[in-house]
Amino acid sequence: MRASLKALSTTDRLSKSLIISRLIRECGFLPSELGVYSPLENEVDWSLNFSNEEFLYVNFLDKNQIGFFPSLKTDLKEMVWNSKTFKVPDVTKVKEVVPQILLVPGMAMSKTGQRLGRGGGFYDRYLEHFTGLKIGLTFDCCLLETLPEEDHDQLMDWVVTESGIIKIRRKEWPCK
Repeated sequence: MRASLKALSTTDRLSKSLIISRLIRECGFLPSELGVYSPLENEVDWSLNFSNEEFLYVNFLDKNQIGFFPSLKTDLKEMVWNSKTFKVPDVTKVKEVVPQILLVPGMAMSKTGQRLGRGGGFYDRYLEHFTGLKIGLTFDCCLLETLPEEDHDQLMDWVVTESGIIKIRRKEWPCK
């Protein structure tokens, strides 16, 4: 999957992210209910069709946990974690909020809701007790029929790629 993502040109990633971002934008989610991430270079950039609104951005709480905090995109700060640079909210200024809807990045997703992350298990631990809507974001080149699954893996309710929206589980898509 890393090779597939690396093979996407910057232009391809941008054009595919624009489509995915538009699909998310058309849903009319309230920023105050939407848990999001600041994308790494090879991840879907869900934010391209949004202005500088205050969303609930992910941050690392400790070695094993993540949380979501209100922030404007322009207020995110850089933080190095496991040799990668992430843009995260300043958790010293705001309180943690539990989102109602999560946009979850994936190096790969399956048509049955499985997700391949980066191996840290941060999202799986968070999602274990999360009761809201879980929307996985990936590119078509990383959408597979199935993925290997372990007991701790958490399934997505929906997967969005540049080709559209795939309903996986119990929750209705909130768009009209």
